[in-house]
Amino acid sequence: MALQAHHDCREPCCKLQATLKLLLTTLEERLWPYVTIFRMIDHTIGLPVQPPDGVQRTWRLADILLITISSVIILFAGVFALQQLKLDALALTLASAAWEAVTLIGCIVLLGLRRNGLPWQAVGLRLVPRRWIWIATGAGLACLFLTGFVALLTDIILGRSLTNPQLPFLLPKGLTLTGELLMLVLAGLVVPFAEELYFRGVLFVWLRQRFGFWVGAIVSALVFGAAHGDVAIAAGIAVMGFIQAWTYERSHSLWTTYVIHALNNSVKLVLLYGLLASGLTLR
Repeated sequence: MALQAHHDCREPCCKLQATLKLLLTTLEERLWPYVTIFRMIDHTIGLPVQPPDGVQRTWRLADILLITISSVIILFAGVFALQQLKLDALALTLASAAWEAVTLIGCIVLLGLRRNGLPWQAVGLRLVPRRWIWIATGAGLACLFLTGFVALLTDIILGRSLTNPQLPFLLPKGLTLTGELLMLVLAGLVVPFAEELYFRGVLFVWLRQRFGFWVGAIVSALVFGAAHGDVAIAAGIAVMGFIQAWTYERSHSLWTTYVIHALNNSVKLVLLYGLLASGLTLR
């Protein structure tokens, strides 16, 4: 009786997975001519057709769905719970940022790495030559200007007011020096690590192994940008996401993409809080 009930519970999940696999296979067949072209471009410019670390099918569709859906549900449930605590704006912002990092890292480690018996190298956490840290630092500084320029250009093209919708999060009411330091640690260092684990270490790697570099880089960059909400900011972040995918492809290490991300966030926060301290009105 118990065995039958267990079988009945698993049957809908198996059907859902089979349906999703069929949809993905159909989509892959429709896109395959374009994927083949991108793979030819990969080969022409010297990119390996196979993943850079030589590991085949590190992630499966089931892993991507499980990690993504679980992360979204847990993240929004946690933020909703935090909102019910009636915290002040600063505490809510800090707690939400910390919860995002815990959720992403936890889901990737528990539902991805441990569940499949994979090492940390599966998400790109491997040593990298020092020169790549310098390259990543230069790319991160370039992204500081590039993301801002693309966001500004997008706002101008769309005829939108030149305001930053992230300011309420970055400058919550009651922000103190201690709050600024905590924001720098969380939004500048911790959250970028968690996001890199997912967007480059999981999503890009899976897309790269299945469709090749160009599809993997473009799609993961667009998803990375879309996750930031606002269309102008999303456009700038998507450009940075593509640069990070290229850096990962060449360096074979997630630490290079983390340097780009952390440097971009940290320097922008330092500049933002510096302008705030000078008495400049921000909007």
